[in-house]
Amino acid sequence: METLPLLAIAAAIWYVEASSRGRRNGGDLLVAPNCGQLLRRYAPETIGLLVCLCLGAALRLRGDRTEVAPEDQAAWDEIQNAWPILTTADSLFAIQAYIRLILLLSAILQPSSNHSAVETTPLAGWPARFYLFAGVVRVGLLLVSPDHDLEGPLSGPTYFAFELAALPLLFKLAFGKIVNDDSRRSPLATLGKFLAAAFGVAAAAVLASQNRFPLAQDGFLNGLFTFASLLETLAAVACLLCTTFGGSASRGSFASLAHVILPIQQALSTYFFLTAFDMALEKASVGYPLTLLQSAGALELGLLLLSCIAHLALAEVQEVPGGAASRPLAETVF
Repeated sequence: METLPLLAIAAAIWYVEASSRGRRNGGDLLVAPNCGQLLRRYAPETIGLLVCLCLGAALRLRGDRTEVAPEDQAAWDEIQNAWPILTTADSLFAIQAYIRLILLLSAILQPSSNHSAVETTPLAGWPARFYLFAGVVRVGLLLVSPDHDLEGPLSGPTYFAFELAALPLLFKLAFGKIVNDDSRRSPLATLGKFLAAAFGVAAAAVLASQNRFPLAQDGFLNGLFTFASLLETLAAVACLLCTTFGGSASRGSFASLAHVILPIQQALSTYFFLTAFDMALEKASVGYPLTLLQSAGALELGLLLLSCIAHLALAEVQEVPGGAASRPLAETVF
């Protein structure tokens, strides 16, 4: 796939960095993962993911209850044969929603301390605002447009509940008093951020209006589907900027977890757009939505991987105020 080179590059950089750190510390070049330590450190997140996996498995075993018109039955059978486990590619979005909610709950439920804002990066602030905007668009589409709902066993009220539950958590991360440091910045810097964000949203809106899938009769709703994905690309840009220039963006064990989970979460969406549609759909669309979303998804995945690499590099040289050293990403995972 087109994204495999990015993953290979990220793995190679991680390997070189971990190896060089091992040589500097006089340790082995390769250190086996301590699974027991990882499970203890991230026990709540592990339990949450297991619960979501059990829920997804139960829904899958219940069977697909999607109503299909007789004339579309042959195409539907072909889709199910192509996805024998998940039934449809739409299930990737449902799994993404499961992972997103667990990650957000982990961010919100981090122990309170003077460094809470540090612990919730890279989700806090502007990245969360873009993710919140995208979530509101998705929930709105689910409410008003059945044509934009998922198909398959993981669709329906369960998927909607996960998407809806993520909104208040994203709002807390986006505008909470702990993570909102705009008041501590100069008015000019704050204005510059708002103008840059407004320009990005406006550019995404223009692109979405010119590149729409024919999923529903309403062209505006079809544009919103594209718009939601482009907003998440803006969130990845904000995540990279916050990690690289945020000063404290690479501190805290949760930051390490988030930098690992976010690319995995985005890989599901990227894989969907690379495999779920063919070019025949784009010929019936307005503009080139498939090409746009495939490119945007690959770009978003690359940006999140770069954020992870930046976190890996910066975590080693930064120290938490008060003298406690930050744990590098390699030490968190290995």
